[in-house]
Amino acid sequence: MWRSVLGLALAGCAFQAHEAGQPPDGSTTPDGSDGSDGSGATAKRRVTLTFANPRAEALANFAVLVALDATRIDYAACPGGANLRFTDPDGAALSYEIERWDPAGTSIVWVRVPQIDASSTTDFITMHWGDAALTDAQTPAQVWDHAALVYHLAEDPTFGTKDSTGTHAGTATPQMIAADLVDGKLGKAVRFDGMGGGIHAPSMMLPRFTWTMWLRADAAPAGTANHEPITDGDTNFNFAWDHSTPAYVGALAMHDTTMWHAAQGTGFAGATWYLLAGTYDGLQLCLHVDAAAPTCVNAGSPSTPTALFQLADATSNVATFKGILDEVRVYDVARSDLWLDADHASQTDTLITYGTAVPDL
Repeated sequence: MWRSVLGLALAGCAFQAHEAGQPPDGSTTPDGSDGSDGSGATAKRRVTLTFANPRAEALANFAVLVALDATRIDYAACPGGANLRFTDPDGAALSYEIERWDPAGTSIVWVRVPQIDASSTTDFITMHWGDAALTDAQTPAQVWDHAALVYHLAEDPTFGTKDSTGTHAGTATPQMIAADLVDGKLGKAVRFDGMGGGIHAPSMMLPRFTWTMWLRADAAPAGTANHEPITDGDTNFNFAWDHSTPAYVGALAMHDTTMWHAAQGTGFAGATWYLLAGTYDGLQLCLHVDAAAPTCVNAGSPSTPTALFQLADATSNVATFKGILDEVRVYDVARSDLWLDADHASQTDTLITYGTAVPDL
């Protein structure tokens, strides 16, 4: 097993992980070198991944949020994030993606950590920065394990949205305008008007799946017309915020070969952020809300998708959602409860702690 250390370097932008038993400033690598990998980075900071509660599951290839501000990195030494780097305990570079670089506020960076041990309190990686000779080394598509799409929703939605995996870029409905790009839960997000505005991605055939998103609706769920933040065109899959049938209000629903099945959430309010996730593992359809235990129902294999995969509106434009969505992701596997709980901790910046910045000699 390896220990992952997330370390921030305040003068040079590289991130390096170190094994347990090394000096706390990570000044040497296992082979006795100076740990700078020839980059010339001048500062680093350890970031430790700590689970608040004991857990039996290790996390493999987990995308961790590194939220940076002026207390965690020297922005002047890392212009545009170009010389930022992350490494594992053996000094190998880690894949990362900069979603937002904001020297006046909070920068959003995603880093793929090869493994976080079960019940970790000491795993860490190291972040380095400050070498003016380094250029951008992001590899977004390599950050997201088992991802079918990753939408940060951080661009002008008039032109759709980028997919960090590079495979399922979204196109916008004509109703989307530049002003629909708003402040979100993490950086920027997209507001949908409830009048047909939406984002469409290509259809995906996923016999097992997980989707996650931050959602902030204008109003609490109601038993009115169907308003669906995520759907495959309302053909055989959706999550409905509002719905004309009580059992489907605030519910994840899926149609198998015989009927619809719904896992319903409770206690939703308007103008409130929720991290929602829907999973199907081949037997159970589950709705997860923040870090609470999921609501699950038994269901058969989903029918083959026959329409576009859509955010905020259905093909008929009668199932449109009014509110804000952020950080929408779809995976081709059913993530476990513990994985989703760790993802919630990561996206709320409570999974990692930051050590003291030290020279990267």
